[in-house]
Amino acid sequence: MLRHNPHTLGQCSYSESMEILENYNILREEAIREGIQVAPRELFYVAADGHDAKNHVFGTGAVARKIPKNTQQQSRRASTSNISDIENNEVVNLRKELLEFKAMVEERDNNIVEELKRLRGHHGFQVYAEDYDYSFYNESNNTQTEIWGDSISIKEFTPEQWTAHQVKSIEKVRKSKVSFQIVDSQGNPLPNATVTVASGRPNFPLGCAINSNILNNNAYQAWFFSRFKYTVFENEMKWYSTEPSQGREDYSVSDAMLQLVQNRGVTLRGHNVFWDDPKLLPYWVPNLTPSQLSAAASDRINSFVKRYAGQVIHWDVVNENLHHHFFEEKLGPGASADYYKLTSVLDGKATPFLNDYNTIEHQEDSYSTPSKYLDKIADLRAHGYNGPLGIGLEAHFGVPDLAYVRSAIDTLASTNLPIWITELDVSPRANQGILLEQILNELVSHPAVQGIVIWSAWKPDGCYKMCLTDNNFKNLPTGDVVDGVLKRMSGQGLGGTTTAGGYFETSLFHGDYQVMVEHPSLETPTVNPLAVTPPIAGAGEETQSVINFKVSLPV
Repeated sequence: MLRHNPHTLGQCSYSESMEILENYNILREEAIREGIQVAPRELFYVAADGHDAKNHVFGTGAVARKIPKNTQQQSRRASTSNISDIENNEVVNLRKELLEFKAMVEERDNNIVEELKRLRGHHGFQVYAEDYDYSFYNESNNTQTEIWGDSISIKEFTPEQWTAHQVKSIEKVRKSKVSFQIVDSQGNPLPNATVTVASGRPNFPLGCAINSNILNNNAYQAWFFSRFKYTVFENEMKWYSTEPSQGREDYSVSDAMLQLVQNRGVTLRGHNVFWDDPKLLPYWVPNLTPSQLSAAASDRINSFVKRYAGQVIHWDVVNENLHHHFFEEKLGPGASADYYKLTSVLDGKATPFLNDYNTIEHQEDSYSTPSKYLDKIADLRAHGYNGPLGIGLEAHFGVPDLAYVRSAIDTLASTNLPIWITELDVSPRANQGILLEQILNELVSHPAVQGIVIWSAWKPDGCYKMCLTDNNFKNLPTGDVVDGVLKRMSGQGLGGTTTAGGYFETSLFHGDYQVMVEHPSLETPTVNPLAVTPPIAGAGEETQSVINFKVSLPV
């Protein structure tokens, strides 16, 4: 059993300790996810980042190890109560390995047990480490508190193993096995037939933002509509775009964009009704009195949501209201809940969404941690909104910490609410495409993620953070990454030949396909529709779909 009494650490100020320790929140959030009541305190681990960021592709987690006075010593105690020991830690060159940490922590004074464990193969958090012992610390104002740890284990994962888990998860939650049997007109197996997926449309939503530049740009339209079936308007539905002057509404641009995407069969998210950041509201809104604001907001929501009701699948109702509180400060703590209730009444077909940043991107942002996100959901419920609700994660990444992303989404998934990645991008850097592919694979592989929208609306003077094409609509490396993901999802070109029994087996993303069958005895190939559907919920292990095609041979 590991015993640690953090007397000296408890006497440090928060800012001082944060210079030494990086807050990971894992024990508390995992305990919450498992339904265990915990105190409002957080677990820290010793942190010192010795990585070159451009090569650090598997996250920002790092640890510092204590240097033995005797360099020949191979093991040490795993705890310390001397803060100077921490300050003098050496920053080491760390191996690219992923570690799963499991432990039970008990705070003796309050008889609170926080249990960190993982089910279904998910992992708590990531660090890079050499073969030394490490210390974990709990910051507390109570210097007499004793922390006891038991059943502690660390499991090592290489990047290759992490990727293999992603592939396994995708096979389980996004795809189904399909067994084709090709027979002749008499029902006899037809060996050596060639089976090819000619085209496919997967059910998993992977879309991209657009802006008004698409309206009169045929090249932009050709590039976008050949790839995406889901979108969101970058700015054109926002309040400052549709009512730049009070009382003078102008929906001409958003109407035209809506008509365009509807004509091409593209599904739209509604972004956004309100913004809780006063800097991103129409210039005339922040100085309104509470009564004037209430009236203006009522006009906005009734005009806007009614206009597009039934034509969007989601509404980002009060955008970024974990970080900002303009409406709450002006109109009272139940303002957001009131707008969610009204939106749900005005458009019963669309799901109202929360939408905020840094919940999965940066664990150091204390305003939007997974636990704070859960608190916001509870706050909406406490103020009377009990209708449908979705979790929107903007996902504006620098260097993604894949293990933290997985853990954060696990925590949010405990709500059983739909989770969408709403504004995915990676900031410019030399390996931007590599990082985009890593985070896309992680997000697609997570069973709780129901859709992804990439935040790459094209502008001739550059995109928000990440473009997919140049100004001639030739793919950049990031665009090639997205095309690769779309191609893998579509199954296009996937195929093989049938066995002596006439079988060909593969796995396909859930969706609709056109499958071509060729054989020397056939004058022309046959093309057959195929629907691949998820297994029935509660049916146990995933079942195999068996598709039989009867091919008539020439007389």
